Amino acid sequence: MSKLSFNTKFLGKEVGLPFGVAPTASHKLAHEEGEKILASISQKRDMVFTLSTLSSTSLTDIQAANKDGIRIMQVYVLKDREITLKQIKLAEKYGFSGIAITVDAQVFGKRINN
Repeated sequence: MSKLSFNTKFLGKEVGLPFGVAPTASHKLAHEEGEKILASISQKRDMVFTLSTLSSTSLTDIQAANKDGIRIMQVYVLKDREITLKQIKLAEKYGFSGIAITVDAQVFGKRINN
């Protein structure tokens, strides 16, 4: 009998699934624990967790909830490159394994108000 496995490697570390948690913002609007819950579950399930730049949970809380898992920090490249660099250095300080550069929302769309 064959045994199906979804295990693979990401950044040289074994993970249980070939996909992970995408960076979505403001989880505390839905639950008081916010992104902390997904960070914790991701570690328990050997999944990659990506934290949104617009997270409603502190990096300290994310680090505590997911100490040994793979944590990626989403970063927008801003006009003020010093702010972008500070975000990258914070991710490094809190033990994130990498960054995900997002370039899809550099300009907010025009809103029509009726």
